[in-house]
Amino acid sequence: MDLVRTIAVENSRDLALAVGFWASIVHDFFIKAAGFTELKHEVMGKLPHVRGDRRDHRDRARYHRCELCTIYRTQFGVLSKYERVMRFDANGRQVPSDIVKAHEGDPREANLGHYVLPFTPVDRENDMTRAHEVFTERLRSR
Repeated sequence: MDLVRTIAVENSRDLALAVGFWASIVHDFFIKAAGFTELKHEVMGKLPHVRGDRRDHRDRARYHRCELCTIYRTQFGVLSKYERVMRFDANGRQVPSDIVKAHEGDPREANLGHYVLPFTPVDRENDMTRAHEVFTERLRSR
């Protein structure tokens, strides 16, 4: 049996930020990769802190975006492999691989069915980076 852990913060905003940071995939990855099994005080002290000046927050946001992409590449290799060959049409529909291959082989003769050009690849890292920027800006504007 273990003790109940508590934390005190100055206001609700700091609490919400702390919970958001500590629940993020980046922190989860850090804790697991470092071999920690519990979120104890000594572990929390090694995680990026919520408080600081605006420059500190920008640096941490840039760091988290980079870490998020690294985690995707290293921990989701199978998903990444499938997404490298995945294509979507202009309407956002996933294009079957046989139609993609036919189009790549002979674009003028390929039967595209109801799929609309252009076919675009998945760029999960770009998507995650853009989403992170949007959420960071939303947080900053509050």
